[in-house]
Amino acid sequence: MFHARLLRVADTIRAFLASRRCFYLVIAVFTVQAIWFAVTARYPMAFDENFHFGLIQLHADQWVPFFTSQPAHANQFGAVVRDPSYLYHFIMSVPYRFTTLISSNVVFQIIVLRFINIGLAVAGLALARKLLRRLGGSHALVNTALLLSVLVPIVPFLAAHINYDNLFIVLALGSVLAVFDWLDRLKRNRISAANTALILCLFAMAGLVKYAYLPIAAALGIMMLWQLWRRRNKRLAFYKSFLSSVRTLGRWQLIGISLLCIISAGLFAERYGINVIKYHSLNPDCAQVLSVSSCLQYSPWARDYQLAQAKPAGVEPNKLAYIGEWFYGMWMRSFFAISDTYDTQPPLPIPGVTVIVIGSIGTIVFMYFARRLLKGDVYRQTVVLALVLYLGALIAQTFQTYLKTDEPVAINGRYLLPFLPIVILLVGMAYSRLWRRRPVLKVAAFMIVLLLFIQGGGILTFIIRSNDSWYWPNNTVISINHAVREMLKPFVIGAKL
Repeated sequence: MFHARLLRVADTIRAFLASRRCFYLVIAVFTVQAIWFAVTARYPMAFDENFHFGLIQLHADQWVPFFTSQPAHANQFGAVVRDPSYLYHFIMSVPYRFTTLISSNVVFQIIVLRFINIGLAVAGLALARKLLRRLGGSHALVNTALLLSVLVPIVPFLAAHINYDNLFIVLALGSVLAVFDWLDRLKRNRISAANTALILCLFAMAGLVKYAYLPIAAALGIMMLWQLWRRRNKRLAFYKSFLSSVRTLGRWQLIGISLLCIISAGLFAERYGINVIKYHSLNPDCAQVLSVSSCLQYSPWARDYQLAQAKPAGVEPNKLAYIGEWFYGMWMRSFFAISDTYDTQPPLPIPGVTVIVIGSIGTIVFMYFARRLLKGDVYRQTVVLALVLYLGALIAQTFQTYLKTDEPVAINGRYLLPFLPIVILLVGMAYSRLWRRRPVLKVAAFMIVLLLFIQGGGILTFIIRSNDSWYWPNNTVISINHAVREMLKPFVIGAKL
């Protein structure tokens, strides 16, 4: 009797988790948190907001998307004349120009741009939901993965920033979905010329939003080529379908796609092609482009340069210790709170410890079921390959900096956010296989994890760890945040530490 009641309760909770209402609730929770950050957190927020806003202002002075020479007073942003990650700033310069026509108030301009970034982040959540469904996640598991994602403190925090990561996440998820559609056509022995061309254009444009997209493009390209090779006996059918798809295009469609290909290929070649030819690097070091004295005005480069200069001669960094530093840095900077002055406060204990326990066990469980989860599923294989290449490139880059400076710098949890819902989903699938005959246990485990995350997840970490100096200098904003903080502290474990 008692077990039957538990089953009914579990079925009710699972039905809600599988509903569209649950997804709308996730969107609402996420949006409210991000808006709270946008209208209360003092500019510039810590994730390079002043860097991105400054570049947007520079781009607003011209209509060409890239700089042909280093702009005056731009050294604080590095070698922007050869920086490949510029397209976000150019795109955002368009709404910024309109804000300047409406008002000269910089606070107004910043908040408008923050709201646009929140819109991008919401679009990213919608794409993530579609992608997780394509990976075979049930409606309940997909909504659960998204809910847990938005309760990671830096997720709504980043969404409220003026930061190219918000557009990068949209393009990364969108390109994976586009490749999935391409693979679906391939299964039917069809290749669409328009679809293929648009995917390649998307690869090029996304690479100009953020340099870190290139490993993802490489993974997607490898999987497309691999699937083509596996079906090489169908090449005649592919060739015929490709020609047929070209013939079905209208004149203006053909012209539009051709122009888009020319523009995206031209922009990609202008940046990456010239960088490789002239500097032998896709993303050249600042000192390869500008003088050392100019680069010292760019704070990340100056930090690394000064650390390298201070490193004792003959000292070899502890390579094994770096592994621990990397994992700790990724965890801490996913659950911490940070102000505009880089006053860093530690994660709240309950959600921080919860993710370590659940994540560690979940990784082991996933490794146990990995073969069964990935075998024969080209979609899951694609995202895992993209994650491996992206993670490998990220670790390699930060490790090289560590070897040069002997300090674990530029380790930030936000760099993994494009893959966060995917990772949660895959781990959740592994747990589901482990508990496939225990439906009550699955629901109970989710409810326990959710309750633990509420002990400081999402915006709660920022509100509890912050003080009045973290907010806009506005009495109403300060009073509301102060009142909410004092109201929440008695109910959150570790809030008074």
